[in-house]
Amino acid sequence: MPYVEGVSAAQGGFTRTASWPKTGLEMRTFRRKLYEKRHGMTLANKYRQQTQNMARWLASREHSNRLVLHPRRTSWFGYWDVVTTLALLYTAIITPFEAGFIGTVYGPAAWADIWFLINRVLDLVFLFDLVLQFFVAYETRDDRGGSIWVEDHSLIIRHYLRSWFAVDSFTIFVPFGFDIYQTVIPDPAIAATEEGAGDGGGGAVVVLRVLRAVRLVKLVRLVRASRVFERWKSKISMSHATKTVFRAISMTLIGAHWYACVMALEASLHDSPESTWLGSERYGYCKDPVVPSASMTPTTSAELSIAGCGGANPGSLYLGAFSWSLMVITGTGGTDHYPSSMSQGETIVVMTLVLVGALIWTQVLAMFCDVATNADPGVIEFRQRLDSLNSYIHTNNLPAGMARRMREYLHQTQEMKLREFHAASVLPLLSDALQIEVVMHVYATPLRTALHGSSSIAQAGPCVSADRP
Repeated sequence: MPYVEGVSAAQGGFTRTASWPKTGLEMRTFRRKLYEKRHGMTLANKYRQQTQNMARWLASREHSNRLVLHPRRTSWFGYWDVVTTLALLYTAIITPFEAGFIGTVYGPAAWADIWFLINRVLDLVFLFDLVLQFFVAYETRDDRGGSIWVEDHSLIIRHYLRSWFAVDSFTIFVPFGFDIYQTVIPDPAIAATEEGAGDGGGGAVVVLRVLRAVRLVKLVRLVRASRVFERWKSKISMSHATKTVFRAISMTLIGAHWYACVMALEASLHDSPESTWLGSERYGYCKDPVVPSASMTPTTSAELSIAGCGGANPGSLYLGAFSWSLMVITGTGGTDHYPSSMSQGETIVVMTLVLVGALIWTQVLAMFCDVATNADPGVIEFRQRLDSLNSYIHTNNLPAGMARRMREYLHQTQEMKLREFHAASVLPLLSDALQIEVVMHVYATPLRTALHGSSSIAQAGPCVSADRP
């Protein structure tokens, strides 16, 4: 191994001759031999093997983690969240409407039905999202309660299989299986009319109507919304009051929408709409009975899910059911025709909806009360200070002019006090580094102005002193 030539003390200032490797490879070889000389070959080989094993493990882990998608570092992941959010909104709004108000197309004609095709597209979206979850890093908590991201691929697969995989699979494959089953059987109502099957055909119709309610299993997909919200919550800049009002209004409207769809689905399970809320003795929506016949095509028989209901369309029925649902939830009416002597099943459904509606409306009122009383803690503190000031003025019998100036000062400094209140509430919660970053951003302009003014004074200083006598 070539070495640098020795340098004497007189030439280089060294007290002894120096000889060091020239290149990096020679330096590593020199250090390895020095380590072997000091600790022995056995221990050196042991540590060398451990180092090689660690290097191979790190390389394999890095290769495995190349497939992992981090929600905050993957650029297209936000767009996919938008797609899944739209699919979830369709599931929450359109799927109950389809189950309650839109009939089912049976046989091969189902592949030309727009509702059937949209559901297959949604199945593909949720199926792709199911596969994607095997590669998405997830957030968890450490022993001290801190947030960490798990990016180990094997741990991600194990976590998803133990948590959401069963629910996601159930909400995809169970409704899909029933939908495919409906494409291989004829329309049972028309078949019963052609064969004159009587009650036997009617029983098959009821069974398939009950199976149509399996579509509501798709609503379990809405649990995915919690995962999407966890990724979006740091991007939402709305105040707590705004979010609370939005949540209360959404809860009321979605609840009324689901109520309307449940009532329509319940009415579709009856042989005749006359014994339901659609009959002439109640709300009178079904006035012209319709008897299924062989002349009806699958498309026309699927326009309305409630058999035997003529003179009505899904839009008018939905409007009537939705208005009834709003009255039930808010407690302003809707129960005048109940209990019903014609349908005990519908009476039980209405009783259940009334109880659940009372709980929903109680929660909504609690949300609005929370917004009214705790909308802005800073404003509440200012009002309390103003009340304390007025009490102090009244107790000490201060002059009117002095009291007016005190109130003016408190109102004029309200904005500054609110900023101080928010800063004192938020900054201590952040890390030291993040506090420095936030403060430097907030006070960047005043600091820049102050530094610019100081440099101007420093530059003008000698001139000023030179002009002095």
